[in-house]
Amino acid sequence: MPTKNPTKKTEMLGLADMNLETVNRLGDDLIIADHFDVKRVFPPYFRIAMPVCIFLKKGYLRGRCNLMDIDALAPCMSIILPDQILEFTESSDDLEGMVVLMSARFTERLNIKVDFELMQTFQSQRVIPLNDEAMTTMLQFCEMVKRLSQFPDHPYLMETAVNLTRAFFFGAGYFIHQRTETPTQSRSEQLVERFLKLVQVHCRHKRQIDYYAQELCLSAKYLAATVKSVTGKTAGDWIEDHVMLEAKAMLSNTNMTVSQISDHLHFPDTSTFGKYFRRHTRMSPKEFRKRQEN
Repeated sequence: MPTKNPTKKTEMLGLADMNLETVNRLGDDLIIADHFDVKRVFPPYFRIAMPVCIFLKKGYLRGRCNLMDIDALAPCMSIILPDQILEFTESSDDLEGMVVLMSARFTERLNIKVDFELMQTFQSQRVIPLNDEAMTTMLQFCEMVKRLSQFPDHPYLMETAVNLTRAFFFGAGYFIHQRTETPTQSRSEQLVERFLKLVQVHCRHKRQIDYYAQELCLSAKYLAATVKSVTGKTAGDWIEDHVMLEAKAMLSNTNMTVSQISDHLHFPDTSTFGKYFRRHTRMSPKEFRKRQEN
């Protein structure tokens, strides 16, 4: 049965917030969707609360994750870690694949740390090409979980699912390291990556480049020049883009009022937030929200 999308209440959306059809589930902890309409499953500016694994068997999928481009061409896989804001903008008519979703409770039981090397690979490489052998292995994991879901009374259901999933992550790591080479980053590129990670975490309440320069033990002038040289965008532009991304995510997927969002983003008042938002989008926050609802 299709899953209905409930009234939006929280900033980060979980399993119950997705429109999923043709699913196999182990309670609310592990769900596999055989067929999916990207724009129905992942609404615009969707901040995920759990890891999402996408296996693309056919077609292509384009969008952005935390302002970074996603350009997925089958066969490939993409693992998006929690607290990322997704915006899928385009998909082919022949798109075919599977989506695997895991609850926070389930991922905690996996006991795989975020700073683990494999997790870092998933975080830095949004899309991972797969050969036929690797894709077959990934889909076999999905099939095993689907078969397991047919036995809800199995006394060791979750223990089996946890071990299968841990095996999947380690198996995926083998194919990833066989198929991909992590390009060597220059010191400037490493610095920009650290800067952008800090912006993602702190942009709600810190919008001055001096703060980030201090956190990185650099002068603001040097940081600004490095960011501009590496990315072609100013540090200020990156900060503003992330603030706008946060605002759009809350306007699109929560019931927070414009005033509450303004406070959450540490604007001095709603009027200032409205002017800031209009300067970037040429519409008011309320107009943007209404457009997303249509």
